Amino acid sequence: MKVKSKRIKALIISSITVLVIAGVIFLSVYILIARPFQTTDNNMAPTLNKGDYALYLIRDKATEYFFNVKRGDIVIYSNPQKPGNVYVSRVIAIPGDKISFRNRFIFLNGKLLNEPYTSQPGSTYIFPKAILGQNCQELTLPKNKYFLLSDNSSYRLGGTLDSFNFGLIDINDILGTKLITYNPLRLTQHYRDTSHDKDLMDISNLDVPTYVKLINEKRTSVGVPPLISNDTLNKVAEALLKDMVDKKYYFYEEDKSLPVWQNAIAKYNIQASSSKNFTDTVFLNAGDLFNWYLSSQTYKEVLLSKDYSSISVATSIVTVNSCPQQLNITLLLKK
Repeated sequence: MKVKSKRIKALIISSITVLVIAGVIFLSVYILIARPFQTTDNNMAPTLNKGDYALYLIRDKATEYFFNVKRGDIVIYSNPQKPGNVYVSRVIAIPGDKISFRNRFIFLNGKLLNEPYTSQPGSTYIFPKAILGQNCQELTLPKNKYFLLSDNSSYRLGGTLDSFNFGLIDINDILGTKLITYNPLRLTQHYRDTSHDKDLMDISNLDVPTYVKLINEKRTSVGVPPLISNDTLNKVAEALLKDMVDKKYYFYEEDKSLPVWQNAIAKYNIQASSSKNFTDTVFLNAGDLFNWYLSSQTYKEVLLSKDYSSISVATSIVTVNSCPQQLNITLLLKK
């Protein structure tokens, strides 16, 4: 019995010793080379939500020999334009990588990038004010430069604070890489299935009924009657789409696109003064296209004007200089 008692006692002492040593090591790591950081927005949702805490390995003299930034890492970094601010994003490309964007999807070194951490496929929208990443433009990352993006699909429409707005991030601006997340729900998170993402590349991302519904809900909320479908206007939209595709006039160049528009409405005896045409080539879904138009005072006034009573929308994937573009046409007709 005494031998057994001594063994139990030795086991307890040994276990306590191991726990103490582990605790000391953890505290040393926590104090010397790791720091907690709270996510202050939803840029990284659903991976990290606003308010979530994560522990990051900090880049300093104590860690410089083993500090390594890899593709897929979540990192905290300073804004090159405003060094006092700290942000969190995911590493998409590292020095030497070739990255390009085609029809809402990211290509890394010639292959479609698997992004199971985003809430929906094809969520990388290219917008006019982006510093980097124009559609189909291939970028080769120079030494010590990284391309970072946020996970949140809806934030990638020009609202993300990452390489789309800041440009390439220098290694010296990366402050740390994520080790663990404090929220237990994030530890058991299941990523979405990405096996069918590539099937969506040649399909327009615009759900027309949802887009029209959003416009009408907004009109109703401000006391304006909803827009209705009009068979004649639908024919005009399809004719305009066909002419633009046949003639490859996808962008607003008045000397080219205006005659196409005038010919389309003339076929159905519609006066230019009684109709309005919005045409763009952006890969946006219904909600994002709606919000994009409403962010412009000019478009907003037209969409919410009581002078217009009918609407028709046409969309298609077209190719411009070997690069896919989503052509969206919104037509409005006065009473």
